[in-house]
Amino acid sequence: MHIGKTMVLSEKEYNMTVYLDKQNKRVRVEDYLGSLSNVMDEAEKIVESEKADKLIIKGRREHFSELLERGYIFEASIDGFFLGSDCVFFSKFLSDERRISPHCPRGRNHQKCLSFGRTCTENQSSKRLRFEKNGRN
Repeated sequence: MHIGKTMVLSEKEYNMTVYLDKQNKRVRVEDYLGSLSNVMDEAEKIVESEKADKLIIKGRREHFSELLERGYIFEASIDGFFLGSDCVFFSKFLSDERRISPHCPRGRNHQKCLSFGRTCTENQSSKRLRFEKNGRN
């Protein structure tokens, strides 16, 4: 069984909890306080040093635009996750192989997959499609 590693980083401008998932080559920012810009900078350095190819940030709804501006892709949300504040899951892919699913029925260069960084909804499970129809992400 693979066990990841959790790190807590505290600096003057921010505090953050990061989970290192070496088996799946990803880094996940579980929580943060302070400067989101500094959190993203540090998380991206960690991704590089860990040779990961995916960075996930559990952000707050009020940081939605800032995450988009930095090139992150919105993937999901959980209402009220952070003591009443909504959690938004954003990802940044550091390799095209990780960003683009080879399973898209329209091929690797399907524009929807390229723009959203994941397999298009045609290839999602029926459960995922139901969530989309209900307006949930």
